[in-house]
Amino acid sequence: MERQQALVHRGEELGVPVRVIAHPSADVQEDLVELIGALRPQGMVAWSDDPALDAVVAANESPVLLVQAGTTLPEPDAPVIVDWAAGGDGEAAVVLGARLALARGTTLALRGDGGRRQSAAQSALEARGVRFAVPGDDPGPLAAAPLQVGPLDAAGPAVRVRAELDAAPVDFAAVPLAAEAAV
Repeated sequence: MERQQALVHRGEELGVPVRVIAHPSADVQEDLVELIGALRPQGMVAWSDDPALDAVVAANESPVLLVQAGTTLPEPDAPVIVDWAAGGDGEAAVVLGARLALARGTTLALRGDGGRRQSAAQSALEARGVRFAVPGDDPGPLAAAPLQVGPLDAAGPAVRVRAELDAAPVDFAAVPLAAEAAV
């Protein structure tokens, strides 16, 4: 319970309302689906090993952030890595990666070959203050392990993202980045 309260208090400090749902239930999955319908959350964070995950994600229309079970808190200076993927979930991963890099004062590495769309996204985000890692630079043996972010269907990233349902393509020159947040 202490960790849940710490999460709520940290959300308050950042101006983000956090609601932790913790109560006894005979059917957790059904209760969570009902709560999502009633509360209509603006976003949802879940662990990858949650037994009700598939039903809860399907019932939720807002963005979903899925944290791989066993993921530890990254070092404060950990760079962020996003592997480019086409589509709404891939774009949502890039936006989250940019937000994390800005809030943490670190770099974002946008890997892959997304062609002109990826180049345009990187240029637009650079113009807005996102610092990108230089490809091929060796961070050295003492560098913090990177935080990997990817789309929901990707295998491997510690943090995976699903865009809101029926999301429009992201305008990387205008999407809110919340640079003033401190994480």
